[in-house]
Amino acid sequence: MNLRGYNDAFEFALAKNKRIWEKSYSDGVNYSFPIPNWTMKDCFNYWGNTQENTPYVIYRDITYSYGECNVKARKIANGLKKLGCKKDDRILIYLPNNLDLILICQACFKLGLIVVIGNPLDTDYEVRRKMADCTARIVIVNEISAATMFKAMEDSRYNPQFIIYCGEDSIDLNTNKKIKKILTLSTIIQENNESEPVTNLNADDIQVLQYTGGTTGFNKGCCHTNRGYIANALGAKQLYAEVLESGDWSTLVALPMSHIAGFTTGITVNMVTGGTIVLMDGMRPSLQEVVEKIEKYKPTIWPAVPVQINRYVNTPSLHQYDLSSLKIIVCGAAPLPVETILSFKKLTGININEGYGLTEALRSVTLTPFCKYKQGKTGIPYPNVDVLIVDIERGTKVMPLGHEGEIIVRSPSIMKGYWENQELTENQIKNGWLYTGDIGLLDEDGFLEIMDRKKDVIIISGFNVYPREIDEVLNTHSEIIDSCTVGIPDEEKGQVSKSYIVKKSGSNLSKEDIFEYCRQYLTKYKIPKRIEFVDFIPMTKNNKPDRTIMIKGSPTGS
Repeated sequence: MNLRGYNDAFEFALAKNKRIWEKSYSDGVNYSFPIPNWTMKDCFNYWGNTQENTPYVIYRDITYSYGECNVKARKIANGLKKLGCKKDDRILIYLPNNLDLILICQACFKLGLIVVIGNPLDTDYEVRRKMADCTARIVIVNEISAATMFKAMEDSRYNPQFIIYCGEDSIDLNTNKKIKKILTLSTIIQENNESEPVTNLNADDIQVLQYTGGTTGFNKGCCHTNRGYIANALGAKQLYAEVLESGDWSTLVALPMSHIAGFTTGITVNMVTGGTIVLMDGMRPSLQEVVEKIEKYKPTIWPAVPVQINRYVNTPSLHQYDLSSLKIIVCGAAPLPVETILSFKKLTGININEGYGLTEALRSVTLTPFCKYKQGKTGIPYPNVDVLIVDIERGTKVMPLGHEGEIIVRSPSIMKGYWENQELTENQIKNGWLYTGDIGLLDEDGFLEIMDRKKDVIIISGFNVYPREIDEVLNTHSEIIDSCTVGIPDEEKGQVSKSYIVKKSGSNLSKEDIFEYCRQYLTKYKIPKRIEFVDFIPMTKNNKPDRTIMIKGSPTGS
């Protein structure tokens, strides 16, 4: 197909899809609207000036206003400027969820410094790779990540010029002679003034370098712009307006902000809407702590992952807490069984909105609309987001509604590209469309159903089998808490499927019971060939089932 014909076919199919999606949007939701030329700095300064005393962050039971945080962010920005930082320099941040992380990001936004978010639980190998890949000028650590950082720098071919330490515990700040200087964040705040730094910023500047949370190979840095984040936040604002008043934005942030979901819901969406962040401390707060904070501070939005919802439903001691302030719970990252959704609604009276997204598209691609729910579907596209399903082999033919294929996405929020990797960028973004590598279909109402990752497909005797489909069936069983299906080698069939299953406490569920259950819902070749009971399903750092570990074999199986 020539390029013109390729474009025309895509646009024709998209026009048909849009007419379908518009029927599912609530009244008042605009599917398409212009994205203003704002920067992150513009947004934060606006709220800092117009609602100076409004709570911005509630952290460790202390409330910090927009004005107070803006002053500290300015001081940090001026301190970074004194260290020679200039627009487009990379600042690599290895902090857990805390106030310092938010203030440092706001300081970087003021100078046009590119924020690079690292996971404080990264190994020294992962730290070395990221430091060298983004050539960070400054690395920021605390007591959790400092030791790993110093170890990484012992063998690194590239080291930053400065380290800024944000920890509460004292450490030896002179352990590495390769660093020009090691500073503390508290000193920077004390020694610098609160004047607003003057910088020439643009909406299309790269503002954040977010590494993908892949489970195989070295993670890639996704380049995200001011415009992308603004578009993402305004799209959420459009959808949420049905149930939220303009001054009712208050988000419980328990997901790690080192991940795209935690970062967007925790920092950028609230910054655009002037909302309040109820910030959970550390990397992995317990669900007990989460529900206690919800009852105490009454946020209206809770971005969650399935493991949290599953755990809540199956932990009666948590049901005593008052969650009635919540108006929106957005859940993604992995399938959520329908039974769990219904049980949660019965216990709390709150609906769960499932969504689909990926790091390259700033998390948000589709969301279940508030006015319509469809079992097993992840909703319709966000405003200003286009979605098509194309053939898996070449990606040039649009698949009809109801037919599976690769999901491709086009929006102002997709990444500018992979950091300094043009070849990978061109493989992923073609003619303005992001090829996600995910398999799905659009049904007759334009709702997206996710089948699986392209790379996770199990090929059994030439048949494509999607682990996610099997897991969704298994998770509907009343005695199964969680499951994870993977492909394992087989001499005769190439691969066969193996399902790891977590049973409810006290359950007598047998492997034969599971095989019999699957026979009711799955085609014969899709039924797991092997079953193994385990105590838990290992999760990646981004709260997704870690299929890589499971493929190697579970340490707690039976």
